Amino acid sequence: MYIVINSINYSEIKNLSFAPQTDIVGDAIPINELLVDIMTDDSVSVDQYVYLYDDMNNLWAKYWIIFAERIDEYTVRVRGQSQLKWLERDMLDAVMYTAKSVPTLISELFSSAGSGSYLLDPSFSAETITGFCPKQSAKERLQWVCFCIGAYVKSYFSDKIEILPIDDTVTSVPLNKTYWKPSIVYRDYITAINIVGYTFTQGTPENTEEWVSDGTNYYIVTKQNYQLSNPNVPQGVPTNEITFDGVYLVNADNVSDILTHLSTFYFNRVGLEAEVINNFEYEPAQRVEMYTGDLDIATGYIESCDFTFGLQAKSKVKLSPVDVVETTNLIITYLYGSKILGKARYNFPFSYVYTIENPYLDIMYGKHRYVYRPLAESAQGTIVAGTNTDSEAYDVALHLYRETGVLEILSVTDVDSETESESVEVVVIG
Repeated sequence: MYIVINSINYSEIKNLSFAPQTDIVGDAIPINELLVDIMTDDSVSVDQYVYLYDDMNNLWAKYWIIFAERIDEYTVRVRGQSQLKWLERDMLDAVMYTAKSVPTLISELFSSAGSGSYLLDPSFSAETITGFCPKQSAKERLQWVCFCIGAYVKSYFSDKIEILPIDDTVTSVPLNKTYWKPSIVYRDYITAINIVGYTFTQGTPENTEEWVSDGTNYYIVTKQNYQLSNPNVPQGVPTNEITFDGVYLVNADNVSDILTHLSTFYFNRVGLEAEVINNFEYEPAQRVEMYTGDLDIATGYIESCDFTFGLQAKSKVKLSPVDVVETTNLIITYLYGSKILGKARYNFPFSYVYTIENPYLDIMYGKHRYVYRPLAESAQGTIVAGTNTDSEAYDVALHLYRETGVLEILSVTDVDSETESESVEVVVIG
């Protein structure tokens, strides 16, 4: 890992702290930060960005320096925070929106705060917002908008603030990258979700009526409570409801989608905590699956990644909500005739349709080296109850006799004659 400030690379660093998180429910927008000690006698000012890169030049963070203090003659301690901090400090006047374009609204928020570049996912290009916003920070208004459109805010692994939809694509965390063993955690059951929706009628309010004002007009407030009950709560569980109130952008047009979104994350009480090798591969809001036991796989969304750095990066991850499914064995046997060349073992859920690429096998027998090629590109099938087996046929592609150094080409998959010289043919092994 190394730090870049004012186009200067600093590779002598220590005490690096970086723990990005996000709230995929949209109930909050965390301000992520990094803290690092840089071994230098350079003077570092606070009016610039600090960049965190790994040795493959992947950008992990671009944060604004809010603290840079010399702690000894050769060390400067630097603290950087996401540009969302600027939105938090920018106060906006009250406003009434009527079918306000989300792209336009987001552009106005970032332009007002002067908080640098952002990216709004194209899937939100046709979204609109209707309702009232009181005097509030640009960050709180952004959070309200994200809450209503089902978006989350990403401020890590990018040089921009990104407003993104929840992605259901699942990324597998291999067993050899998971420290044994992850812990399943359980929250209290949520028996129901309540949310208050609003309508606003312009006019002069009576003494008993609730009202709001944008500084020019008065609007009479009408409230309606909407509830969604958890159908999976066991009998006898005490009532435990959560309520979302005071978000004036919630209305009859969007409340159903909001409740559905909230139920996905609140009605499932299962979570998971684990430690994984994480070299820029897994990030908050990503949906991943990992083994939790010999025959169990958990799938859930990453809430946070608390990194530690060494020869490889490692992170403590929290997943929520999590679905745990039981798996069964799949044993793939690689055969040359009746000769067993090797085996591979996997665990998959019942009814899982697998497609696994067959590898080329490089095997030594004394002074003889053989490369075996698969006759089929991949092993395919559907997992059923019990132990599953799959046999894949191989042929010898290459044979090298080490004493003579002669390489024999015994079988190929194709011959390409389309070369510049008609007398030259390209032999394709795989």
